Amino acid sequence: MAIDTEKITGFFAAGIANTQLGSLIAARRSLTKEQYIDAVLRDPIEGLVDLEPVRTRCSRIKPHPGLIWDCEIVKGGLGNVGNLVADCVLFGLEAGATTIIMPRIGIRDESNLSDLGDQSHSTDLSFLFDVDAFMSSWTAACPNVRVVLSADELPEGLPDAQNTARLEPWKLPGLDKFRKLVVDPINYRVCLDRWLVKSVPQAANMSTDRPFLVSAAEKPFNWHRTYLDSDFARAYARFFVFNRELRRLGAAALWSLEQRLGSSVVADALLFPSLFDSSPSSSSSEPVRNTSLVNTLGHNRLVSDGFMGVHLRTASDAANARWPGYESQAPQYIDMARTKNFSHIYIATGSPEHRMRFINDSAVHNLTVYWKEELLADTGDLETLKSLAWDQQAVVDMQVLLYSGFFMGMGRSSFSWAVAVRRSVIPEAGPLLVDYSCYPRAIEGVTLEPGYVPDATSEIGLTDDINVVLCDYLMHLADSTWQ
Repeated sequence: MAIDTEKITGFFAAGIANTQLGSLIAARRSLTKEQYIDAVLRDPIEGLVDLEPVRTRCSRIKPHPGLIWDCEIVKGGLGNVGNLVADCVLFGLEAGATTIIMPRIGIRDESNLSDLGDQSHSTDLSFLFDVDAFMSSWTAACPNVRVVLSADELPEGLPDAQNTARLEPWKLPGLDKFRKLVVDPINYRVCLDRWLVKSVPQAANMSTDRPFLVSAAEKPFNWHRTYLDSDFARAYARFFVFNRELRRLGAAALWSLEQRLGSSVVADALLFPSLFDSSPSSSSSEPVRNTSLVNTLGHNRLVSDGFMGVHLRTASDAANARWPGYESQAPQYIDMARTKNFSHIYIATGSPEHRMRFINDSAVHNLTVYWKEELLADTGDLETLKSLAWDQQAVVDMQVLLYSGFFMGMGRSSFSWAVAVRRSVIPEAGPLLVDYSCYPRAIEGVTLEPGYVPDATSEIGLTDDINVVLCDYLMHLADSTWQ
């Protein structure tokens, strides 16, 4: 592997004994592509699921025996879909459902990116997510709540129309809301139970033998992470792991990027965990913790000077929605790369035209830009990438961006929020600061006048030591569930 091993003696060697340094250098030199990919899949930078907080929460929720929570189709880009799926399951769990039917995902029309699909143009969760991993984690944490991919898996079938009701959870009377967030889970359950009594009297006879189905409509409406137990919030988000093949392509792109740079982009602590101390202290009385779990992540998970990650949201659907364009985003990204002294940028964008423009504009400042198609051509995976749907390809981008030394995105994109908030759990991120004061100003700047394209504000909505997301009217996503 063409890695500058002198760098290992600096940042990458932090946390290991000098006697192990030779072993680390040797391990780097002998690491094969497949070993590298396996290591990235085994220990992702954002951490593994921690079952215990979810198990504890599930055990404390009073069940409604016979309540079936049916999640309606979810649509949108990767950030929206991830949140919608996670939210619907959480709405059902907190409602006391004993069965949850997972939503289907609308399939985007790639000739018209604004067409997000419908029930007749949809697919199951395996399109984006590792269903087996989810089911395994869920069964271990919440064994009393049955989860199925479709109603076809229910041997008893669905209740009749008399025992079915449709609910838009965000419209529950009395719900304690903050912008687009459910503030208090207890308040939600109170409101839900009151709705069942007052608006759906037939639900009074609900039981295991006489089930009642609630068809839950979903919109980009979220649980407020701040009001959830923090360990639960982080752990629950990790139940929704991406499809393994999509993650494999992301890992292959990271491998290719290392070959091109001649230096590490994935930290040694992730690739060679046996060479790093996993104990919180040297005291033998302290229990050894798993530093790969999301709630007990160890340090040295991030290569801080590897590359900068950028999300340039200028695809045709964003242009049709009159979102801030190239001129509003690109100069700020390039300025940040120069300020942070990066020489290399990985760009995620759905616009090949703007990607090329960004490459040329960056080159003026001696910045080299990389992208997934270029990197996967080097590994022989380009045709596999091309066979994927547009939103599946976005997973590959997200997998690479998670490992960037610094990430910058655009506040109107749920994808940018998802990357930044997911990275915020890494110890190197430091304290997360969300400036909600810019939120009203971002809303006021939105207009739907024909042909008007608003400028992106230069104000920062979210920041920590490794992320910046510009202020915009989707500020509530800083607190959302799936991240």
